[in-house]
Amino acid sequence: MAGVDGQRWDAWDSLDLDDWAGSGPPEASAAQRAAAAGLTRTLPEPVLDGPAPVRRRRTGRRVLVVLLATGLVLGSWAAGRPGDPLGAPAAAPVGTGGYAFLEEHADGRPVTFDPCQEIHYVVRPDGAPPSGAAMVEQALAELHRATGLVFVDDGLTDEAPAQDRSRPDQWSVRDTRPPVLIAWATEEEWPSLAGTVVGEAGPVSESVAGSVPRYTTGQVVLDAEDLDHPPGDRDGERAVRAVLMHELGHLVGLAHVDDPSQLMYARSGPEVTGFGTGDLRGLHELGSGDCV
Repeated sequence: MAGVDGQRWDAWDSLDLDDWAGSGPPEASAAQRAAAAGLTRTLPEPVLDGPAPVRRRRTGRRVLVVLLATGLVLGSWAAGRPGDPLGAPAAAPVGTGGYAFLEEHADGRPVTFDPCQEIHYVVRPDGAPPSGAAMVEQALAELHRATGLVFVDDGLTDEAPAQDRSRPDQWSVRDTRPPVLIAWATEEEWPSLAGTVVGEAGPVSESVAGSVPRYTTGQVVLDAEDLDHPPGDRDGERAVRAVLMHELGHLVGLAHVDDPSQLMYARSGPEVTGFGTGDLRGLHELGSGDCV
């Protein structure tokens, strides 16, 4: 999808609670329903090659504003010479499996994040399950391995999710893009989580100085109530991590598919708890975009 200079738009997608529901009572959490549905297969731990993919930048306080290496980024634009990607995506697996993108250029290539720039993110932990922080780190590590994109942990925030986080007037440094926000929320705060929806995510795309559209930030909102589970509930942890990985797939540009063997299937169930062959092929393409 072609864009115009300075245009921004959000591409959102969500996951329903019914996708993870078992035969439990309606008031049961998503994690409890997943356990009732027989979610017993262990999700493989991420296989990490090379240096640690998730970098931490702690300041000893909650991070509300992230100062990016603006001079380096603007210098690259001014010179018109793209740099080298910070990482390389894993080889696209051979096999069947569908994938789709939230947005595409006119030539069919997907809109992507700039692989030459770090993707900064912050987490609002309010309402997160006991192992929420570890699950976020593990899911992003797996996303890094599949895409080569580098995610930088800028710590915790008390920022609430919002429909438009891309406006410069929301930040103390003009033209500094906000980091990706990963937040746990209630349906009272984020009405889109009402009913059976357990998560919603999407990137923000923009064009700068005549460039093709690219993703620059985004947001992941997870249902704190429906995804709650007791400490040590391994089945609950697997279900929540699968939802988180599904939403992070949306964050970097994957859309729902009609293939039930993939995690990005619109009605994924507990039998699929990790990225499938098609998901990984799509993530490979999303990590192979051009540097700006």
